[in-house]
Amino acid sequence: MDSTNSPSVSLVQKAVVQNQMLWTAGYSLTSGSFLTYFARELGADWTLISLILVIPETIGVLAIWSSRLLPMSGSRKQLWWISSWISRIIALGIPLCAIDQIRVQLPQPVVWLTVCLAISQLFQAIAYLAYLSWLSDLVPETNWGRFLARRNIAKLVILLVVPLAGAFLRDGWKTELPSEKTYAAYLIVFLVGNVLQLASLWPMRKLPTVEPMVSSTRHFVFSHLKLAWQKRSFRYLCLYSWSLAIANGVTQSAFFHYRYEVLHLSLVNGFLLLNTMNLIKIPLSELAGRWIDRYGARRLLWGSLMVAALGTPIWLMSSEATWGILFLAHALWGFYAIANIAQWQLVWKHSPQSENQTELGLFRQMGGLFSGLSGFAGGLWLSRVTESGNSVTSGATAIILISFALRLLAPQWLLLVKDPQNQEKDSSETHDS
Repeated sequence: MDSTNSPSVSLVQKAVVQNQMLWTAGYSLTSGSFLTYFARELGADWTLISLILVIPETIGVLAIWSSRLLPMSGSRKQLWWISSWISRIIALGIPLCAIDQIRVQLPQPVVWLTVCLAISQLFQAIAYLAYLSWLSDLVPETNWGRFLARRNIAKLVILLVVPLAGAFLRDGWKTELPSEKTYAAYLIVFLVGNVLQLASLWPMRKLPTVEPMVSSTRHFVFSHLKLAWQKRSFRYLCLYSWSLAIANGVTQSAFFHYRYEVLHLSLVNGFLLLNTMNLIKIPLSELAGRWIDRYGARRLLWGSLMVAALGTPIWLMSSEATWGILFLAHALWGFYAIANIAQWQLVWKHSPQSENQTELGLFRQMGGLFSGLSGFAGGLWLSRVTESGNSVTSGATAIILISFALRLLAPQWLLLVKDPQNQEKDSSETHDS
């Protein structure tokens, strides 16, 4: 990295916080509950809902090869910029399903929505890996913990406000608007969300590209993947990520079933639960960032994951009358904020400087693939349970119990990872045979 082009940490922090707040506001209006409720009203069955839930993570595995696009784009910043624009343009195909004149011309509007989502998310994954790699060079290692923490806090502040306001809006139009106008409301929400995501690119425009001065292996993806896997600590980090991804992914349809069919939670109550988690995440993020920069991330990551896992079985104690117990589950899940910061500090430290898109993709996008596959498998199994006439709730309960066990087991891989705190980045770490 050319240090002469490095901006101040405060300048980078300001730009990234603004970017994160705008992006989160837009993304919260174009994904998650808004997207699945919209798909459900378009006629999506549980299998297709499961597919929609897992597409953002699953399709992103193709972004591991995104470093091959760098020669065409010129820099990680430019690759992020171009891919983000392509993603947003394609995403405009989703709200087309909310326009009556267009929807009736589509033979299967839900399939159209699904295809647009998949292509859009692929380019978004390419953009995100370029963005993460670029950020790792914009901020000194000694500030990574606090930098990641404040980026996380910016996201959480928006998640406290925008999704809940949108949920009130959505629940309101469901009861007050005639059914033929509910699609128009979805159209407005999706368009506003897309504009906010595009606006998030603006704060980052003045930050330098900070490209490596010498390019060595980034164009040889398979060789880079092999070298990355040979590094003992990075390999165990990947095994942790993939194991936890399976544990988290498999419950997507099970939790959706509990919210939608068992507890009959309104969208507003669902976001109230999420806000409990997000409120707890804010102070935990700040504390985690300071701790990580001073003492390291590995032990803190392990402990936070063990605490967060305890929130999963609480779902099985809930009912429509006692759904309030889920506030405790979401409070425990607040500890995932620590994990979201600590794991990226570890991955950056165990990856090469600058040319780390392949490592970031192997850690995150492969995890996304496993999360998506396990989530789709869980949803497919629940669909088969429904077709056979058995209790879907019993099937969802079994999935949640399996997930709980896996969430306890996944962090154990971290015990085999070397904590590089107060040491130089070890690119020649001992390889296992």
